[in-house]
Amino acid sequence: HRNVNKVMMNGKENTRYSRSVHILEKRGGRWQVVSDVGHPMPGGMFTAWNTDMDAIQAFKRRDVDWFERHTTPDFISIGPTGQVGNKAQLLDAIKNPQAKIDRVQLSEVSLRGQDDTVVISGIDHIKGQSPDGKPIDNKVRFTRTYVKKDDTWQLLSSHSTLLNND
Repeated sequence: HRNVNKVMMNGKENTRYSRSVHILEKRGGRWQVVSDVGHPMPGGMFTAWNTDMDAIQAFKRRDVDWFERHTTPDFISIGPTGQVGNKAQLLDAIKNPQAKIDRVQLSEVSLRGQDDTVVISGIDHIKGQSPDGKPIDNKVRFTRTYVKKDDTWQLLSSHSTLLNND
């Protein structure tokens, strides 16, 4: 699992990420941790990846403030049917009480990075409800681009293409 720790450094909140693996054995009819391994996740790619994972949770919580901080002012999105959106429209979608995400399952994830830019691509299987209240159960191939600004990874752009859901 991934661990997220918030610490204060020089008067600023700093988020640190790590990964842990726990080894369990069944002893006396009970599962017990018998070993674990953990390590920090250094580097921009992993921090951007964690920001992307946090974005999914922030959308589920309708955390508009999170998206204010982690989306560039010139953010642009291209949705599965070709619609183009901006930051204001993203924030409105998060506020919409009918739009909700119940579950997101990721697959075929790929990360590429250079300096202060990271591109994450893969497939999202999204279940929930659209802004107009209709149930959704879609698979989309996505590409999300993050840039590092003032020690914070921010979403610059997002593109998704609807896949055949057969």
